[in-house]
Amino acid sequence: MMNLEIKKRILKVAIAIQKLAGSYDIQISDKEMESLRFLAHRYDSAKTLYDGLELVDEEKGFYTIPEHVLWDTYEATKEDGGGEGIIPNLGGALGKKVNHLFSSMV
Repeated sequence: MMNLEIKKRILKVAIAIQKLAGSYDIQISDKEMESLRFLAHRYDSAKTLYDGLELVDEEKGFYTIPEHVLWDTYEATKEDGGGEGIIPNLGGALGKKVNHLFSSMV
């Protein structure tokens, strides 16, 4: 088994590589993921986000999402009825996190 220090180093390198490749990081709790999964069955923007998330650290709930997928998610909000840049019914902490991702896009 890998020791904790090696795992931390690997995680840091993986995150650095993903940032260079144009991706964004987000921490999502199990409860938030359950809510997103529920909304993914109802709204294209939520489905695009949910399907595009890549798990980086299961224990801590760290995910990454490629920049192009985040743009696709943003574009899908325009047709979902929640307004541009708003995934319908996605509120609370996760809504704030997603809004932060949208505002961070280059």
